[in-house]
Amino acid sequence: KINKNGKHVWDGNGLMVEQDLGSGFTASADYPSIYSDNEGGALIIYRKVLPEADEIYCSKVSSDGSIHDAVCLSSFYDGSNFSPSSVYTMDNCIAVVWENFSNGNFNVHAQKIDLNGSKLWNGGKETVVCSEPGDERQPTIICNESNELVFTWLDSRNSDQGNEFGLDLYANKLDE
Repeated sequence: KINKNGKHVWDGNGLMVEQDLGSGFTASADYPSIYSDNEGGALIIYRKVLPEADEIYCSKVSSDGSIHDAVCLSSFYDGSNFSPSSVYTMDNCIAVVWENFSNGNFNVHAQKIDLNGSKLWNGGKETVVCSEPGDERQPTIICNESNELVFTWLDSRNSDQGNEFGLDLYANKLDE
């Protein structure tokens, strides 16, 4: 954290928010996302590679640089989780979407969190945005002026082609 005068507020060499994230990250889909908590701190969304599965996490750093326990956003369904994308919502929350790979298919899952990192949807269980046969990949998300979330993803449900030319583009909208 750097103040308005360019001086370090937290450790000048950075804070370690999470360690042992694993390996196998892709340049196109695995950058962490960061959001202000509107109190001088931040929330960070990222993927962690674990021996048993890949998971999507949120970590909060308070304004004083203290790091809270990480929250696993993808904790309800089995499988591995990839490619998180997120957006700040009109009601001062963060919506996160990602790929879940289980039972041989990729599906699109999502969760909404408040600025403390608490999960808001379905009693902490993520929402399944799409679980059609075939693969749903590379989800993205926006929040419109009515605080509705619009998701897009690449989808192979109509394809018998085994390559990238068999994908269609889908979208769906969820309200709060």
